[in-house]
Amino acid sequence: MFHPAELPHRLFNIAEIRQLEQATKARLPSGSLMRRAGAAVAQFAQNLLAENGPILILAGAGDNGGDALEAASELAHAGWNVDLYFFGADASTSADAQNALQNARHSPANFIDAQQFQEHLNSYQLVIDGLFGIGLNRPIEGHVAAIIYAIKAHQQSRSFPILAIDVPSGLNADNGQLIGNIALAANCTLSFIADKIGLHTAKGKDYAGTVVINDLDISCDSSVRLKIE
Repeated sequence: MFHPAELPHRLFNIAEIRQLEQATKARLPSGSLMRRAGAAVAQFAQNLLAENGPILILAGAGDNGGDALEAASELAHAGWNVDLYFFGADASTSADAQNALQNARHSPANFIDAQQFQEHLNSYQLVIDGLFGIGLNRPIEGHVAAIIYAIKAHQQSRSFPILAIDVPSGLNADNGQLIGNIALAANCTLSFIADKIGLHTAKGKDYAGTVVINDLDISCDSSVRLKIE
């Protein structure tokens, strides 16, 4: 299920990933794929850390944020000290992400705000980036951009690993270019379903760090894969 992205192998574009994703969702119970992704992130994060956190999870309003919310629930229930910074509202998420948000709210994860983020930034042992996934089509601005700048500035004086979910926020998964002027560079990217072109081209090689692919138990299923071949 997990394997490092050792090239050469086929790289997929966003449209192909979307086809695989939608074909899989059509044959699975609602929310199953997001729960698989969250569990994969949680397991991977635990393997990265030698001691119990604390962990900062950044969750956006989309399905990438939903993956992050499921990971926060998993980690918090497993006894890890999790701070969750959610950038969205219940109504702005998909049905699956709304369920993930409710799971997180009923978990021991600690929802934080901007002030708590600044106060605790020096303590984190790992930052998990679930802000934006492959669907981002505009530059990151405003409050979210300020958070990214704060993390980047803080890393100059204190190094902590950043784990990106699927694709580093702000990176175009098709061509490896930044979508605007800022992206959150990761030490490691745990990417789902199949490998993406943009993680290995242009600036992607610098922003994605070590790329590990988790197919979420679907990319080896020929009944799904044949839909795009």
